[in-house]
Amino acid sequence: MTVTTIDLDPELLETAKELTGARTDRDVVTRALQTLIATRQQPATVERVIARQFSDG
Repeated sequence: MTVTTIDLDPELLETAKELTGARTDRDVVTRALQTLIATRQQPATVERVIARQFSDG
């Protein structure tokens, strides 16, 4: 695990906690990073699924 110090807007952080149900600052930042990664990877995943060859049966 890496320890990083960052300045965050307290209002944004609180809003994100309310919207996600996260209990800690660390949890809300982790969820934000996971969401960013999933969102950016999604188009490539969809393209792979579209390109698959499916057989009958």
